[in-house]
Amino acid sequence: MDEMDQKIAWARLFMRKDRPLPKPGCSWAFFIFLGLLTVGLIVMYLLYKGD
Repeated sequence: MDEMDQKIAWARLFMRKDRPLPKPGCSWAFFIFLGLLTVGLIVMYLLYKGD
């Protein structure tokens, strides 16, 4: 039973609301990064598929 209480304590620690969250303006930067990564993968595929 004590082990179960420890697991619940850890779960509560992870579900706390006072964790530092990313700033609201950070989301567009993530999508730009994701887009650039996708474009880079497409370019690499097109450059090296001929070999």
